[in-house]
Amino acid sequence: MEPAARPVYNGPDMNEIPERSLASPSNPAIAALIAADLGAVLMPPDRVGLPSSWWGHVPFAHWLVRELKPRLAVELGTAHGISFSAFCNAVRRDGLATRCYAVDTWQGDEHAGFYDESVFNGIDASVQQNYSSFATLLRRSFDSALGLFAEGSIDLLHIDGLHTYEAVKADFEAWSPKLSDRGVVLFHDTAIHERGFGVWRFWKEISQRHPSFEFHHSCGLGVLAPGGAVPDFISALVGLEPAVAATLRERLADLGERWISVDERARAAVEIDALKQQLRVIQEASASLREEFRARSEAVATRTAGLALEGDTLRQQLAMAAGEADRLRLQLEQVRTSTSWRVTGPYRIAGRLLKRHVLAPLVARPSERQRLRDFKRIASSNAFNAAFYLGRACAPGEEEDAIMDYLAASGDRVPRGRQKPGAPLRRPMLGFHPLAYAEQRTEYDETTGEDPLAHYLRTGTPDGPWKHGVIPARTPSPPAGGGQRILIHAHFHYPDLLGDLLRRLGSNPSAADLFVTTTSEAKAAEIETTLKPYNGKVTIVVTPNLGRDIGPLLMHFASFGDYDIVGHMHGKRSPQQSGTQGENWRAFLWDHLIGGGDPMMDVIAEAFAADERLGLVFPEDPNLNHWDMNQSLAKGLADRLTPPRALPAHFEFPKGTMFWFRPAALRPLADLGWRWEDFPGEPVASDGTVLHALERLIAFSAEAAGFGFRTVHVPGSWRSPTLP
Repeated sequence: MEPAARPVYNGPDMNEIPERSLASPSNPAIAALIAADLGAVLMPPDRVGLPSSWWGHVPFAHWLVRELKPRLAVELGTAHGISFSAFCNAVRRDGLATRCYAVDTWQGDEHAGFYDESVFNGIDASVQQNYSSFATLLRRSFDSALGLFAEGSIDLLHIDGLHTYEAVKADFEAWSPKLSDRGVVLFHDTAIHERGFGVWRFWKEISQRHPSFEFHHSCGLGVLAPGGAVPDFISALVGLEPAVAATLRERLADLGERWISVDERARAAVEIDALKQQLRVIQEASASLREEFRARSEAVATRTAGLALEGDTLRQQLAMAAGEADRLRLQLEQVRTSTSWRVTGPYRIAGRLLKRHVLAPLVARPSERQRLRDFKRIASSNAFNAAFYLGRACAPGEEEDAIMDYLAASGDRVPRGRQKPGAPLRRPMLGFHPLAYAEQRTEYDETTGEDPLAHYLRTGTPDGPWKHGVIPARTPSPPAGGGQRILIHAHFHYPDLLGDLLRRLGSNPSAADLFVTTTSEAKAAEIETTLKPYNGKVTIVVTPNLGRDIGPLLMHFASFGDYDIVGHMHGKRSPQQSGTQGENWRAFLWDHLIGGGDPMMDVIAEAFAADERLGLVFPEDPNLNHWDMNQSLAKGLADRLTPPRALPAHFEFPKGTMFWFRPAALRPLADLGWRWEDFPGEPVASDGTVLHALERLIAFSAEAAGFGFRTVHVPGSWRSPTLP
């Protein structure tokens, strides 16, 4: 028997199903899953991949805006804009007639952390792209924005600024008159009881006076209805039975966890990309170091073989000389007994002197003869600055020894066109870099054995990147400071050094405003006390202890734009150096940039006033340092400058990172989108960090902006060769 045919089910006839059944299924379980009311809490956010403790409250924010339908929503404290974007997202999705405003300075604070322009630029771009028809960012303080809103006009107010008890209380009391009768206020971070947070304390007080509800997840969120016409859904929320309220909190926390996970994955992807980039930089640096090691190994092997051959030759010459000496001693003994030896004594002395100066070039090897020619040319030019080279006052006759020392040290740098390890070569004359000359002067041929300084003098001191202007110490002309608007950015991790800076500033007739950064509130209070007598505008800012002085300089660069010139100083102590080297180096830098006996700040300001293309001034340093372990890091940054810069092996830079600059000259470097996390914390390595790379790129930034640099020299202020 054939089996009965199985009936074929082709699905329902869609023409026979009433349309209403698609929107309202008869099965209540299915209906609950697709209920329209769930759309608000399941709505995806627009901004992900950004740090915020607000992600867990995004579903509630969507629901609150849909139910409240505020005419005007205002947020105090926005940062990356996760909460503000949630409000705006709900307004756009539901087509509400709501105006949204975010009020923030976008500089950060001690609780949210400090941040750069990229935070504001990010939320601004998002608002312009998605919500520009109804949302506005107000970049100002909360107090200055108060007058922009009428009393009784705000239906939704989110307070998320500085989180101290005093600050949140002041914000609520100042803005509560702006609330409508049906207004709702949100307080974030009601569950945080550390790091000086006081929202929980104010919430405990205010929630007893008005209808309220609190979520405990994601740092806590308080919902307050202080008006006389509390919305019905808020009354229902406030009146929930404890068990129902607990279930609601749990479910909204679970929904919020979904977006926390999405955010964490997005940020992890960004961090992975950053780590990949760091890995590429490390691999490039490793390859460069391996190549350098190979080249140095070959050079050592070649030199070793040459020394072995030279040693054999010298031993042979020594044996011959010993035999000749024995023969001559015998002859000398015979001659000394003769009468003629005693008579011709005075003539022999004159003969030895004649041979020393006239015959030496005839018996020396070619390399020695070239060095003697270089010595004569340099000595006769009077260009060699022996005191500057030695780092101390010279005794009579020491200049010739200093020149010979320089020629020997310069010869050890062959080939001079690339970096060599060890102590840096000393600068032989002001305004000239002999290694840069050897690297970049095409007419110079190192194979002849001629020293770069000798060639430079012999060919008429030609201009080029090896030569720069030097500002001498002198008495400036009125008006004091060349009429410039002057600011000093001074970073003091060691506030006890500030007094010496103020004393030096007093040697200048002009006055400078001070922008002082430090690393704690206690240090800021000490600095404020020290600066009370100062006659000038003073701004004191507490920053994270990241990036030493460079981090605060770049992160607060926007504060310097109203000034013609800015001096960047810091309380350099260099505890990693032995003895008093760090103290002496700071004195050397401040002697040149601020003054001690000379009013150097005014001298430098006058130089800026006289030359509009002068963008950078720093001390003339006798030590000719190079990239050391920082070239790979620097190249990555130099490629991002506008326009990108090529990096030679030898160049000038402000060693110790103290200098004067026009803000426009440093802008190419400052505009690279810095964040606090880009800078290392303490202890900072002695080399090979982004701080050391930035120090060496300062003059390249000025060059990229179309400016030149000059150095400044104060005679009698020495920097010892023993300093790093």
